[in-house]
This record gives sequence, structure tokens and C-alpha cells, in this order.
Amino acid sequence: MSGQRTVHFIGIGGVGMAALAVLLKNRGCAVSGCDLSRSARTDWLESLGVSVALGHDPAHVDGVDEVVATPAVARDNPELVASAGRVRMRGEVLAEVVNAAADSIAVCGSHGKTTTSTFVAKLLLALGEDVEWAIGGETGDFPVAGGKGVLVVEADESDGTLALYRAKTLVVTNCDYDHPDHFKTRADYDACFNTA
Repeated sequence: MSGQRTVHFIGIGGVGMAALAVLLKNRGCAVSGCDLSRSARTDWLESLGVSVALGHDPAHVDGVDEVVATPAVARDNPELVASAGRVRMRGEVLAEVVNAAADSIAVCGSHGKTTTSTFVAKLLLALGEDVEWAIGGETGDFPVAGGKGVLVVEADESDGTLALYRAKTLVVTNCDYDHPDHFKTRADYDACFNTA
């Protein structure tokens, strides 16, 4: 996903959503979002030129090409309802960015994804690499804005979107059966990892 598309994030203040919003902005998309409250993360997004609104209002999605949400967004969220046909899940959009990157590292697994992906990103930074990242947990600082080198991401399997990733390098920390609400059997869970 790149170019002059307009993309709105429902819950942009979440750590994973904020990082993805910056990745899309770095790729030329016009990005906006909303959240229920201000935070250091929403202030950071605004400092980068991302428009952040407080609260959820159907008017926020008027005229946008795509709306990004997570499974945590309530199905009756007014922006989600008003965006019928334009909504994509965070994992799906992140996979698209990863797959288009010249060099990418996706860290997945049942446990340790945040720690491992943070370690990889900060190690590459310490080695002088140009790095940008999208990690779904607190890393102690915000992602590097505008990095054009290696893209490091935490790839979450909980909603099945891990199967969409085609990273140049895939790091699997472990694979213990999890998320029975989405994966009915251990075989279903393993298949998600096997296709990534």
C-alpha cells in the first residue's frame, strides 16, 4: 500500500496501530485516525503530520479510501459501521507493507514476539543499519520515522493474518497452540505458521 491513498485508523493510539500508521505515511499515504484519549503516542503522530481526532464519529471516515481496524474494535463502533466495504484488518495491511518491502524481518511465535522483534530492531540500529519497525508492544521509544532500510515487524498469528506474510526473513520464536477462538485445532494453528 503506497501512494496518495487516504487511510483512517480506528484506535490509532494503540502501539501497533500507531506504528503501522507511520509506515503508511512514510509510503506516501494520507493518514488520519481517532482514539478515545490523547497520549504521548498520539502527540508523536501529530508531530509527524498525522491527523488525530478524539472520539469515534462517522464523519471521521467520510471520503477516506480505506479504514484500518483490529479485532478489538467493537462491531457497533460508529466509524466501523459507516465504513462498510472499506475496512481492512491491521494484520492484513501490515502484511501488505512487509511483502512490498525490499528487506523485511517478521518475528512470530506464541510467546516472545515483542521482546525478540525489539531486540532485532535495536541490534540493527546499534550496528548502524537504517531500520523502521512496527512492534505491537512497548519498546521504550517510538519507531524510527522515515527509515528505508530493513523493516522489522512483530507478526501476530491470533487472527490468522500471519499466513499472509512473505517476509524476506521469518523468525519463529516458538509454536504452542494458542487462540482456540480462531484456530479450532492444533493442526489449524500450525498451518498458519507453515504458510508464512
